[in-house]
Amino acid sequence: MNKIKKLADYKSLATKCQRNHICLEDTSKVLCKTDYCVNNEVLFVKHEGFNGCPYLHSFGYSHFCSCPLRMQIDIESRKTANAHA
Repeated sequence: MNKIKKLADYKSLATKCQRNHICLEDTSKVLCKTDYCVNNEVLFVKHEGFNGCPYLHSFGYSHFCSCPLRMQIDIESRKTANAHA
């Protein structure tokens, strides 16, 4: 199964997306870069501009993303990186 097609299965879970799931077209267009991930459950991100995202939350001086699609993109990219390591 193609990576983008697999990720598209998560599109229906990201119902609050205001960017029309642009990250599915090209994963390099994900707006917030990963800072770190905790147990594949909490994705801390480096907030990079798109204000008003319903999935972006402040946590002290950090931000975390609750988008299920963005989380899966991060998990898949780490799997790919580990496979090539």
